[in-house]
Amino acid sequence: TAIGPGNIPGITIQNSSATAGNYVGYFFKNDANNAGGIVMKMESHSSDDSSIHIANSTGGTVSTKLSIDKDGKVGIGETSPDQLLHLKNVNGAEMVLQRTTGHASDLLGGIHFGNADVDEYLSSIYSYQDGTTSAGRLEFHTEADGADKTLKMVIKSNGNVGINTDTFDGSAEGYLAIKRATGQPSAHTDNQVYIGAKDATTTS
Repeated sequence: TAIGPGNIPGITIQNSSATAGNYVGYFFKNDANNAGGIVMKMESHSSDDSSIHIANSTGGTVSTKLSIDKDGKVGIGETSPDQLLHLKNVNGAEMVLQRTTGHASDLLGGIHFGNADVDEYLSSIYSYQDGTTSAGRLEFHTEADGADKTLKMVIKSNGNVGINTDTFDGSAEGYLAIKRATGQPSAHTDNQVYIGAKDATTTS
């Protein structure tokens, strides 16, 4: 163990073996039992490739819970991640996006798609509270060339779907509202065509 190498304070843990697959790191024990560790695995000695693994114990069995491979890919429940973030669970992998306090109309979470050198936010999927703290809707936003990113489709909390509109009458279930373009045939309400509506005022 070398402490404070050069002018940079720190701790160096070294494995002198040149064999690929060897581990070096911190290991934790509970009495005589292994309880986990934070380790580096030498993937290839010739190229100095390595990966980092965090393991803990569940019911006395130690297993890796988080891995970062040589390319920076992160695996949760997966030791050889295929993508930048790879989730695996025996019962199916799920993700949770939450806000700390409920609000009648504010954002719950979002996922964004884009390119780093031109526009980082070309399309997005958002979830908002839909009028109450116990209701939610999904919004899909995309950006055309030379335009701003805007709402293109919404799925309301009651299952109604709006394409290019989120202001359609959503009081009854069963709506598919499509906003008409300029010059198209007149729609029933607010320049929209309703398909499968259940009330008399918007029957197509």
